[in-house]
Amino acid sequence: MIAFLAGGLVGLGVSALFGFLLFEPALVSLLRVRLGWNLSSDALEPWAVPLAVVSTLAAGSAFASIVGAVRGAGSRRRSALVGLTLMLASLGGFFFAAAFEEIGIRQPDSTRLLLFRVAFVGASCLVALVSMMVAARVFALQDALRSTLLVAAITGATYLIVTMGLDVAAGWHVGGGDRAMLRVATVGNLVAGWVGGAAACALLIRRSDLLSSPSR
Repeated sequence: MIAFLAGGLVGLGVSALFGFLLFEPALVSLLRVRLGWNLSSDALEPWAVPLAVVSTLAAGSAFASIVGAVRGAGSRRRSALVGLTLMLASLGGFFFAAAFEEIGIRQPDSTRLLLFRVAFVGASCLVALVSMMVAARVFALQDALRSTLLVAAITGATYLIVTMGLDVAAGWHVGGGDRAMLRVATVGNLVAGWVGGAAACALLIRRSDLLSSPSR
């Protein structure tokens, strides 16, 4: 249960950016109607990156606080370091995927879909790899390298399975319009981040490793 909850924090944190971009038009419309604000369609776009920074920093810090509490090794420094790592890795993953998107929009449908999967699955693996590597170091995890590679593999495989499953659903084919790319990215990041985060937490708090927990 602890790993499930901690993984959920990570999933929400890493999917917040795409979720915000997905629901931005609806939010702008709501502010226009309910509050009478005269907003352009992209008026909230400058808030996307700050939201990504705050959400991933908070999610990573909360995740580390949970792990630290279970291991008896909690500290603000460790929580902040893990949170900062998740934030920077997530931003790096976003720009990595965005670079592929610029190429993909000019490609045929089949190539565009392949590039999307390579970009976002690769980005999810990168984020999981870097974040788990630092968390394993911070909490002096035994078998740190093997655990880090396992979390990255689980995260990437989950993202790939989710994207392939959603592709067959009506309105979810990337490149088919109706903001499908943002919808798939939001769900993919949420589920992969949740599963990967849960796996990371389970490895970090496993009973056989608690004896190696740092005392400070």
